[in-house]
Amino acid sequence: MLLMLVLEVFNCLMKVASQAAGFKFHHLCQAQQITHMSFADDMVIVVSPTQQSIEIVQGCLELFGEISGLKLNCAKSKVYFGSVSRLEMERICGLLQMEERSLPMKYLGIPLTSGHLTCEDYRGLTDRICSKINSWQARQLSFGGRAQLVRSSIFGLQNFWCANVPVPKYVIQEVEQRIRTFLWAGKGEGPYHSKVSWKTLCLPLKEGRLGFKCMLTWSRVCLGEEVGTPGIGARY
Repeated sequence: MLLMLVLEVFNCLMKVASQAAGFKFHHLCQAQQITHMSFADDMVIVVSPTQQSIEIVQGCLELFGEISGLKLNCAKSKVYFGSVSRLEMERICGLLQMEERSLPMKYLGIPLTSGHLTCEDYRGLTDRICSKINSWQARQLSFGGRAQLVRSSIFGLQNFWCANVPVPKYVIQEVEQRIRTFLWAGKGEGPYHSKVSWKTLCLPLKEGRLGFKCMLTWSRVCLGEEVGTPGIGARY
């Protein structure tokens, strides 16, 4: 909470700076007037690659450092470009004294890129789920225990991804396949016997089922698509 109160000062500085003459938003952030995103000790600043805009942001960072004592660590900060010439990249990196990196990058575990996400970009989701399942399968868990882990841990992870990036159907199918294998067999992969269909398990608790969230339906909800009444005739 204290950190967020301090960062509110930086938010105000950036809001004032964005109204200064010569400042230009990133062309995809102009409508919402987004200049930065912050979470805990991570921050992403998004700006048009013009010298004036860079210098204005640099001034905000220096002023914020004088006010709060939180100085910018250039050694741990990186610059990412999109559709910028090599000469311009070198000039900006020299101005900021930061190292250049290429997209995609990860922020809070979510891949960020200037184009469409590839199959490899979604590997982080499946790898995280496999890692969790592999750490659990050595334990002597009952069916109820496995169901609770799925609800509390795995669904939280997949819902976080669905809320931030569109997840394609083939990734959802792979994720749910691993969840079903863990639920019925207690492992991440291999043969298993499903006693109840996945669609049935996703029905609400009040109907006597487990109340799991169908990832495909949840992904469509996050994208603002119509999916029908949850759990009753939802379109898949």
